[in-house]
Amino acid sequence: MLIATLRWLLRLPGRLLAPLLGQLSWQPAPWQRWYGHGLRQRPWHYAGLPLLLVALVAAGWWWSQRPRPIDPEALTMHLEAPGLTRYLEEGPQVEPLILQFSGSAAPLAAVDGPASGVSLQPPLEGRWQWEGDDRLRFDPADDWPVGELLEVRLEKPIALGPKVRLVEEALVFKTAPFVATLSSAEFYQDPTDPSLKRGAYAVRFSHPVDVLDFERALSLQLRDGAARELPAPQVEVRYDERKLTAWVQSSPLQVPENGGQLQLQISASYGAQRGGPEQSEVLSGTVGLPSLYSVALYEMRTLIVDNERFEPEQVLWLRFNDRLRDRDVAEGLRVWLLPSINPEDKRKQNPYRWSQSEVSDAVLASSERLTLTALPSEDAFSEQHSFRFRADPGRRLYVEIDRGLRAFGGFLLGERQRQVQSVPDYPSLLRFVGDGAVLSLRGERRISVAARNVPGLALEVARIKPDQLQHLVQYNQGNFDGPSLYQPSVDSLSERFEHRVELSQADPARTDYQGIDLGEYFRPDRHGVFLLRLFEHDPADPVEADQRYPGEDYSGGQRWDGAKDARLVLLTDLGIVAKTQLDRTRQVFVMSLSQGTPVVGATVRAVGRNGESLHVVRTGSDGRADLPDLSEYRRERQAVMLTVSAGEDLSFLPLEDSGRRLQLSRFDIGGEVNTLDPGKLKAWLFSDRGLYRPGDELHVGMIVRASDWSRSLTGLPLEFELSDPRGTRVLRQRLSLDASGFMEQNYQPAWTAPTGTWEARLSLVAEDESRELLGTTTLQVRDFLPDRMRVKVAFEGAPAQGWLSPEAVAAQIRVENLFGTPAQDRRVSASLRLDPVWPSFSGYSDYRFHDPQRAKEGYDEALEDRRTDADGAVQWPLDLQRFDRATYQLRLLTQAFEAGGGRGVAAQAQVLVSSNPYLVGLKPEGDLSYLRRGAKMRVHALALGPSAQPIAVDGLQRVLIEKRHVSVLTQQDSGLYRYVSQQRLDERDRQPLAIAAAGDWLALTTEQPGDFVLEIR
Repeated sequence: MLIATLRWLLRLPGRLLAPLLGQLSWQPAPWQRWYGHGLRQRPWHYAGLPLLLVALVAAGWWWSQRPRPIDPEALTMHLEAPGLTRYLEEGPQVEPLILQFSGSAAPLAAVDGPASGVSLQPPLEGRWQWEGDDRLRFDPADDWPVGELLEVRLEKPIALGPKVRLVEEALVFKTAPFVATLSSAEFYQDPTDPSLKRGAYAVRFSHPVDVLDFERALSLQLRDGAARELPAPQVEVRYDERKLTAWVQSSPLQVPENGGQLQLQISASYGAQRGGPEQSEVLSGTVGLPSLYSVALYEMRTLIVDNERFEPEQVLWLRFNDRLRDRDVAEGLRVWLLPSINPEDKRKQNPYRWSQSEVSDAVLASSERLTLTALPSEDAFSEQHSFRFRADPGRRLYVEIDRGLRAFGGFLLGERQRQVQSVPDYPSLLRFVGDGAVLSLRGERRISVAARNVPGLALEVARIKPDQLQHLVQYNQGNFDGPSLYQPSVDSLSERFEHRVELSQADPARTDYQGIDLGEYFRPDRHGVFLLRLFEHDPADPVEADQRYPGEDYSGGQRWDGAKDARLVLLTDLGIVAKTQLDRTRQVFVMSLSQGTPVVGATVRAVGRNGESLHVVRTGSDGRADLPDLSEYRRERQAVMLTVSAGEDLSFLPLEDSGRRLQLSRFDIGGEVNTLDPGKLKAWLFSDRGLYRPGDELHVGMIVRASDWSRSLTGLPLEFELSDPRGTRVLRQRLSLDASGFMEQNYQPAWTAPTGTWEARLSLVAEDESRELLGTTTLQVRDFLPDRMRVKVAFEGAPAQGWLSPEAVAAQIRVENLFGTPAQDRRVSASLRLDPVWPSFSGYSDYRFHDPQRAKEGYDEALEDRRTDADGAVQWPLDLQRFDRATYQLRLLTQAFEAGGGRGVAAQAQVLVSSNPYLVGLKPEGDLSYLRRGAKMRVHALALGPSAQPIAVDGLQRVLIEKRHVSVLTQQDSGLYRYVSQQRLDERDRQPLAIAAAGDWLALTTEQPGDFVLEIR
C-alpha cells in the first residue's frame, strides 16, 4: 500500500503536465533500480536510507562549522606588502617584502642570516633574509612586477625552526599597480615670443611608462568659442630622465578670435615599461583658450603708500588679467579731478560724491586733468601697474582706460574702462616720540610729539596723587610706558591740566614734530607721577576737557574718550633697583639720577592694595634698604609697589610688572643655583688623568665646600667608596676633612683587576650612620698593548708657512722599531683627503684671501699599499695634478703594520696645496656690511707667494661688480620658459692693478647705492 501511494504521488506531476509538455521517457540508473528493488522487498528498511543520508550531510556541515580549537603555540604571520618603488636619481630604491611572525620562527642557525625554504609564486629572483628570529625580509633582485598577485609559500621543515606551527602557511599580496594622473593643464604663452602659444599638460606615472604605448594613447581636440571643431594640432611629448613625468604639449596654436578650448584625451591603452596591467582610467584635461578681446581690468584702487623715505604718497593701482606694458597703459590712461562742488546739488556737499552716471562731457570739461607718474615695475610687461598723483583728500577722480590696449600675447582690452574713485585721506598721526618715562628734576622738561593730518593737539597732564598710586599699579591694563586705565578712571586718581597747540594743515602728508615744554606744570609742589594723554584738537570746534569724559558703559567702566596716545612720566631724581634674595627678602637700592650717587636717608615703603604701608625703612650710607619677605601678605594687604621719598621728591616701583624686570637674555646666567641653606655641602671629585692601565695606581682628588664658603668644615666625617665595573666595592675609607677642604685618595688595583668604568663616591656620615651623597666621578681602566714600532710622515719641501704646488707633493714615510732601528719590509697603507679651504696664514689674520679656482667638493682616496725599503722608508709621490686646480688642505693618514700581523701604528700630516703662484688678500679699514653713500673706505691689498711672504704682482685687474636680483628667463624641465628671480652680477668698473711687495691701499667706490663686490683678477 505504501509503495503504491508513493508511486501514485511520483506520477501525479507527469499526468498533470502531460497535456502541456507531452510524454517523457526515462530509464532509472542502476543504483535507482537497486534501491527500488530493495524498497519493494523490504520497504521499512530502505525507506530510512534518504533520511540517513540527509542526517549525514547535516552532521558534516555542523562539523565543518564548529570553532576550531586554538593552538596557543601556533604563530601568526603579518605580511607588509612592498610599497611603491622610489625612483631616485642614483637608481630605483625597491621596497622589501616583510613577513612579521608573532614569535620566534627562524631556525637557530639561520638567525640574522639567509633564509631557505621560502618562495614566491610566480617565482621571483631575490634574497630572503632573517632579521632576528621573528622577521623575514625579501629583497628582489630587480624591481617588483607591476600590479601582480603573488603568493608566499613556506616549507615548514626547512624554512622554520623545529616544532614551529603556523595558523596559516601561505599569504597572498598584490604589488603596486600602474597609475597615471593628469597633474596640470594650462594655456602656455612663450615669454620671449608672444605669437607662440600652446596647450601644456603634465602627466605623472607611478612607474616608468611605456613611451610608445603612451604616445599612441594621446589625442587632442580643438574647438572654438562656438563649439565648432577645428583641425587638431600635433602632439609633442617630453619626458624626465626616469620616465615618471611626461609633459604633453600641442604644436603652436592659432587661437580662434572667439576663444575656445583644447582637450587632451588619454585612452586606457598604455602601461609601465615592465609590463603588467595597463592604466584602468581614461584621462582628459581641458585648457581654455582666451579670445582676442579677453583682456579685462580686474581691480582699480586708490591707495596711500609710504615711499622709501616713509612719506605717504597717493597711488592709483590697476590690476589686469594679463600682462601689459607700462608705457601702453600710461598712454591709454587718463585721470580727471572732478569738481569739488556740483552746481545741481541742492545740499551743496563739499566735496561732492560724484557717481559714474553723473559724469558727462560737460563735467569733464570743468575738471582738472591730473598728471600721473608711472611707478616702475620689475618686468617690462606686468599685470599690476601703479601711478603716483597728487589731489586733495576726499575729492573724486574719474579714471578712463582706452579700449584696445595690447597685452603681451597680442590679446586686447575689449571694453573701455570708466570708474570713479575717491581720493583717500592721509592717515592721521598723533603720538609721543621716543621711549622713556623719566624726566629729571634738574634737566630739560620737554616732550616731543609727532602729528600729521590733524588740525591741532590737546595734551592732558594728569598728576597722580601720591595716596592713589596703588590704584594706578593695580588697574593699569597696559605697560607703564603707555598705561591704560579702565576702572577706576584717571579722574578718580588725579588732578588735571591741559595744553593745546594749533597745527598747520598746509600739507596733510607732512609729519610735524612739536616740542612741548611741560615746565609750567611741574612746580615744586607738583612732582611725582604724571599721566600724559594726547587728543586731537580742532580750533574751529574746540572740545572742553570736561566734555571728553562720556560717562560709563553698561558694565560701569569708562568708555574710550578718544585719546590717541598715553605716556606715564615720572618727574623725579630718585632711581630705584630692587633685588629679591633667595629667602624672598628684598634689597632696595636708591640713587640720584642727576649725580649717580647713593641717596642716604630716603624712606622706602612697601605699599599694599589698600594703600597701607606694610613696612617702612630708610636707606643707609650705601643707599640700600632691606625689606623682609612680603609674600605672607594676602588680599587687601598684598604688596603691590614700593615707594621712595626723599624730601619733596617721590618715586615708585611696581612689584609684579614684568616690564620693570631686568632683561638678562643677552647674558649667560646659567650655572649652579644657590641654596637657602648656607651649610649645604657639595663635593667635586676628579682624577689626575681619568684613564689607567690595570695595575696603575688610581688617584682621586676631592674638594668639599659649603654654600657659605666662610664656614669651617674642619673635622667633617666623610666616607670614600670605590667600586669596580662589576659593582663590587673594593675600597671603603673613613675620612676627616681638614681646614682646606681638599683631600686625595689613592688605590692600587691588582694587575688582574677588571677593566671598564670604575666609580668613586664621597658621602657625608651622619650621627645615625646614614649617608648623604656629596659627589661622584668615574675612572676608566683599559688594557693597552705597547707599540713596537713608530712611524713618521712628512711632505718633502713643505714650508713652515705657505703651500706646495700639486705636482711637487710627495710624502716621506719612515718606520722604525721601538729601539730606533729601521723597520724593513713593513706594509704601509695610506689615504689622502683634499678639502677645499679659504686660505689663511699666521700673521695675516685680518686679510681675507680668495682662491679664484675654489673647488666645490673635496676628495677622499685610498692609496695602494707599499712596503718599506732597507732604511725603513717609503717615498710616496701623490700626483695631485689629476684633481681640479684649486686650493686644498691635504691630509695624509698613514699606517704601518708589523710583519705578518695586523697590529700597526698610525701617523698623519697635513699641508696646504694650491695651484696658484700667488694669493691675494684684502683687509678692510672697517665694517663693509653697511656703508653710507659717499663714505670714505679703503681696503689693503696684499699678495703672498708660496712661502707666505709678500711679493709684488702686476698684470692684475680691479673689477667692481654689483649684485642684484632680477627676473631671469629659465627653461623648465618641461621645456617651457619661465621667469625666475635670480641673483645677477653686473660688472660696473674695471681698472688695471699692480700690487707692490708691501701691498697697496684701494679706495672703494661708494657714490651709488647697492650691494657691490670688489674682485682682484
